[in-house]
Amino acid sequence: MLSLPYHLGEKTPIISREEFDEKDKIAKLNPCLIKEGVPYTDNELYDIMMDNTKITTTDSLSTAMKVLMGTVYVFNGAYPKANSGFFTFVQKIIMNLQDRQPRINKVVVLAGKVGKTLP
Repeated sequence: MLSLPYHLGEKTPIISREEFDEKDKIAKLNPCLIKEGVPYTDNELYDIMMDNTKITTTDSLSTAMKVLMGTVYVFNGAYPKANSGFFTFVQKIIMNLQDRQPRINKVVVLAGKVGKTLP
C-alpha cells in the first residue's frame, strides 16, 4: 500500500512527522496520515488528520487507512487532486467500495496489473 502513490505517479498522503512539521500548513495535505516512530516495527504510529484536526492515532496502517477513508466519507470530503488516484484505488480495489464517479485511467491500468477489474 505504501508504494501505491509511486505506481500512480502521485504524492503520498502518508508523510513523516518531520515532513509535517516542516510544511507548517496542512491544508494542502488533507486528508493525510502522519507517521511517527521506526518504520516497519511495532513502534510505528499513525495520526489521522482531516481539516487541521487530528482524528485519532493508531499503530496499525490498515486501521489508519480504514479510519482515514471513513473520515473522508463521514465528513463528505473530496479526495485531494494530488492523490485522488491513491484514494480511488484504495476505495475501489482494496476496500471494494464502488460509486458512480468516473474511472481514473491510471487506476484502471494499475488494477489490471494486479489482476483486478473495475465494474
